[in-house]
Amino acid sequence: MRRRDLPYLAGAILLGGAAGPALLMTGLQQMSASTASLLLNLEGVFTVAVARLSFREHVPFRILAGMLLIVAGGSLPSLPLSLQVALVGTLGYGFSLAMFIASLCGIGAARAGGYFSTAPFVGAFLSVVLLRDAVHATLVPAAILMAVGGR
Repeated sequence: MRRRDLPYLAGAILLGGAAGPALLMTGLQQMSASTASLLLNLEGVFTVAVARLSFREHVPFRILAGMLLIVAGGSLPSLPLSLQVALVGTLGYGFSLAMFIASLCGIGAARAGGYFSTAPFVGAFLSVVLLRDAVHATLVPAAILMAVGGR
């Protein structure tokens, strides 16, 4: 590890290891597990945004279109709550992942963010199956929009 990477590592530890999980737990107390899991897809959106704005990484049209579909799906469950979760994603996971992914120069942060965005579907599925979360009217269309956007 190079000396110039230490601030990125410190930021990833503080934001991703401390602030992110604390904010995630706060968000989980305010919504169903299936909705929270799908909204975690916004993490990928903010990772791409930080990669573009902070690191000047190229974002191809296909990835941009996918991110827009994910945002559309994330807005279905509850717009004001979606904005709160988006803020959590930005401050916690989005920024810390962008710093971590910056070191993954081989694949690029935008592509890595797309790869990471598949995990919330597992969480949503398990919360419905194991926790018996209700499958409300907006959950399925939100998942579909996000799945198409994350491809």
